[in-house]
Amino acid sequence: MLRFSALNLFCLLVGSLLGWSLARADEPIELQPIDVTGAHEALEDVLEPSSHGVRLEVDEQVGVVEQIADLLERIPGVVIRSSGSTLQPKRVMLRGASSQQVLVLLDGVRLNSVSDGSFDLSLLPIAALSEVEVLRGGGALSYGSGAEGGVIRLKTRGAYESGFEGGQVWASEGAGANSSWRSELGGGVWFPTFGVSAALSVAASEGNFLFEDDQGTPRRRANNDATQLGGILSARLGRWLQLTHTTAQTERGAPGPSEFPRRFAAARTRDLQSITSLSAKLPSLSFWDDWLLTSNAQVGYRGALASYENPTALLGGAAFESENVEHTVEPHVETALYLGERGISTLTLDGRHERLTQTFAGKATDSARTVFAAAWIQETLFFDELLDVIVGMRLEGESSLEWLPKLGVLVRPTDEWTLRLNAGKAYRLPTFAELYTKTEFVRGNPDLDGERALQFDLGIRAEPIPGHWFELVGFYSDIDALILFVPASAFTYQARNLTGAASKGVELSLGSSPLAWLALEAGYAFTDAHFSAAPKAPLPGQPRHSWRLASRARLGSLTAQLEGRYTGERALDTFGNRLEEGVLNLDADLTWRPIRELEMSLSAKNLLDNRHSVDALQQALPGFSFFGALTWRQDFLSSPSGP
Repeated sequence: MLRFSALNLFCLLVGSLLGWSLARADEPIELQPIDVTGAHEALEDVLEPSSHGVRLEVDEQVGVVEQIADLLERIPGVVIRSSGSTLQPKRVMLRGASSQQVLVLLDGVRLNSVSDGSFDLSLLPIAALSEVEVLRGGGALSYGSGAEGGVIRLKTRGAYESGFEGGQVWASEGAGANSSWRSELGGGVWFPTFGVSAALSVAASEGNFLFEDDQGTPRRRANNDATQLGGILSARLGRWLQLTHTTAQTERGAPGPSEFPRRFAAARTRDLQSITSLSAKLPSLSFWDDWLLTSNAQVGYRGALASYENPTALLGGAAFESENVEHTVEPHVETALYLGERGISTLTLDGRHERLTQTFAGKATDSARTVFAAAWIQETLFFDELLDVIVGMRLEGESSLEWLPKLGVLVRPTDEWTLRLNAGKAYRLPTFAELYTKTEFVRGNPDLDGERALQFDLGIRAEPIPGHWFELVGFYSDIDALILFVPASAFTYQARNLTGAASKGVELSLGSSPLAWLALEAGYAFTDAHFSAAPKAPLPGQPRHSWRLASRARLGSLTAQLEGRYTGERALDTFGNRLEEGVLNLDADLTWRPIRELEMSLSAKNLLDNRHSVDALQQALPGFSFFGALTWRQDFLSSPSGP
């Protein structure tokens, strides 16, 4: 009964919104032009020109963006491993690489956990973010350890120089299925010599959705609630100094696998993230006729706390409690010498100091400190406007140095066609958890070697007809000494170096605007990721096939989007014995701006109401859900438009 009530309510809201939009004005409705690249554009990085990248603007999306993972799963080759509904853990995979092999940055500050090497994307409130950039495969090799699959670069809503003078305040209220809601408040002022902005976000969800277990019995998810409080403060002094601080605290239930609801009925987690970035853009120096020297410096800090408690151990016995406290400090200096039409010489120096303290049952059992240093040297050579050649070398290490060479080629035979090639070496050091963890079921291994990988990709992007574009990329990755937790006994897992793994595939993106008010997008990814040793079982969590189709239309002040995504069959364990069948999802989004200051958004997910999907840990995923939001923005002081 609840299922039909939710669907009926969503249809009623959509109908009301459409009717109001069509009836409100006396003048005829005009079909507004829509940008086919719009919120899904190629990333052109001056210092990484050969990379295959995508940039997504948060504010340019249709409907409600509840979490950053909602944007990432629209990119071919990106897989989101979700552990439930809104505000529950979400981690990213790229081209078969696990979340430990994908680097996540916020304003240049590394977010990956010191303990396990991954990052939970749900820990950052969407109100703090303005855009996300994805560098895949070979284009991310300059970032060093942990970037075997690629890099996710997140940017905050900072007080950046934009030529805008004035101020803006904004507020947003939203609510949706599963008793979820979100409140946001923010504002800022911007002047040529000074700017400051701030935002606060509060979100919560009961997460008590209906699902079907392995026997087809309807059940309701319990202990799946979550609450998140987040904020951001950003200040700019002149054109050269920028300070950004982002913080978020998330408390939630940890319901565990749906087969054991009683064992996890009272399990709870608490996470705290505190990220600070202080960056300085030094004055540029010009000399000779066309040479220019630019320099940037940054110091980043990340503090994190992650705690877990469960009064009922999985196999009985005493309650289990753990807490990790992490501190990371990262200095970064980058200098680029622009040699006119000849090329660019780049030198980057990085450092990283990490500290981790791990506590079990109130007793500190492990404490570790590590120091990393790295240097990246790159030479980009221009051959007219036809060809760019990029040669780079990164030296990085803790106790010993790793040499990571890279070669990139960018060819532009015409203005409409671009060819990119990348080849190089990547690596990943073992995480603290892989080396030293000792829990009820998991054991580390201090004798582990680091992973090493060879990366290749080749792609072409073209817009042969204005308003119609495509991008086709092929890739190959060969990983040696792959680190995984594998069974060591009937009840324990231990980290070990396996023979290795290989990943190869194709990514295709298409965009078309057959009419001025209509945009169509399509994406497909084929990924063959498997262990090198016989029987060459598939890597966990990576579908072999996935595709996405989306249409976006603008009717007057109303923008609508319909999106379909298919995720193919995936292995849920290391040996490929347990498989999750392919899943088809259909989503719909609406955004209406009746006046410039007001925006109404509505999003619906899983319109087909699939209730039997599970994640990699056999945790149930929600069926149909929806979320609506009302946002008001008010400019003041001088300018008619905000940044």
